[in-house]
Amino acid sequence: MAIDNGYLQLIYNKKQSDIKYDLKNIRRLAAAFGNPEKDLQFIHVTGSNGKGSVCAVLESLCIERGLRTGLFTSPHLVNYNERFRFGRKEIGDAPLKRYLGIVMKRAKSDGIDPSFFEISTLVAILYFRDMKSDIAIMEVGLGGRLDATNIITPQCSVITMIDYEHKRLLGDTKTKIATEKCGIVKKGVPFCTGEENPRIRNVILCEGARRKGIFIAEPDIDVRRQNTEGDYQRIRLKLCGKDHGELRFSLLGGHQIKNLRTALTAFIALYGPPGKGVLKRALERTSWKGRLTTISARPLIIIDGCHNTSGAVSLREELRRILKTVKGRKCLLFGMVKKKPLSRVAELLFPLFDEVNVTTFESDRARSTDSYKKHLKRYAKTYNIYNKIRDAREIVKKRLNKRDLLVVTGSLYLLGDFLKE
Repeated sequence: MAIDNGYLQLIYNKKQSDIKYDLKNIRRLAAAFGNPEKDLQFIHVTGSNGKGSVCAVLESLCIERGLRTGLFTSPHLVNYNERFRFGRKEIGDAPLKRYLGIVMKRAKSDGIDPSFFEISTLVAILYFRDMKSDIAIMEVGLGGRLDATNIITPQCSVITMIDYEHKRLLGDTKTKIATEKCGIVKKGVPFCTGEENPRIRNVILCEGARRKGIFIAEPDIDVRRQNTEGDYQRIRLKLCGKDHGELRFSLLGGHQIKNLRTALTAFIALYGPPGKGVLKRALERTSWKGRLTTISARPLIIIDGCHNTSGAVSLREELRRILKTVKGRKCLLFGMVKKKPLSRVAELLFPLFDEVNVTTFESDRARSTDSYKKHLKRYAKTYNIYNKIRDAREIVKKRLNKRDLLVVTGSLYLLGDFLKE
């Protein structure tokens, strides 16, 4: 579902023109509504890679435990409604339009000029409050310390893996970026991290301690991948001394095992170890589109939101397995935003494919097609350049036969535009 174009345009006019990286506006806006965030319990999740997947696993675990669960994430792939889920269901058009109207009218009457994300954050909080949420999982939009979601005081803060991103705002080193993301850690509140690099992990632990958060070490979790069958990977899970045997997990890829461990760490800190029934249902029903998601079997079409070097490493590992099963041509459709590490991502991915197709997408953050040329000449076996995503989608798909593979990856904006048919 999607709210009507006229109303959506009012919100989108703000999207890039007035990004604000401070908390003054959102605090004023929340205060105008009586600080509804104080009526809710939250899990707050930040990081560079894996935060959306961790949120999705946490959502599923909480729902299967019987909790009324809200989930706020960004960006969306196709429809703005995707950002607001309650009980796994996206908010409907009518309530979303109503909440947007309430927030924007109040902001105007109080002389507040909120950004796109500030409006979205408050809509989520009001929606979850009115739905009588037991727990609301909030994904940070950018950074942590000065992100609009950071007006909340959560029951647990989660920091996933760190990589380079938004250097102008967050800093030009992983240490600085990790420090900014640790801004979601609150005094006396438990926090955990999925970061594996010892140096960056130590930065997170030290900054968390400085902020007087309570560090949660990973409990006894032993997860082993068995194999992949269709839309699931089979795992063997031992949790806090109990062997739960083989389970099906709906998020594919070795990197999702890391995200699962992080989500379980946070969940166990709040609610204790989940039973096998909760685990079985939660892992099978976790839904997070755009992460190694198969949208067609013949031809095989996979979409994945690989947007930086770490994501490309994870995707490459999975592609090595997938490519062995493909008997036809192996094709890539690729597009990234500006200021992302194109050279290294191209080096990792382009040589794997028989044909590389690059394009742009509907965002002023999209790279120009000219910026790909030297990387295509260096790493691609054959390549095509399309200046419009619509042309790329139609031409590339038309050339596929049933034995071929098409991987669509790069920016989530690209994935969203590819899915708009």
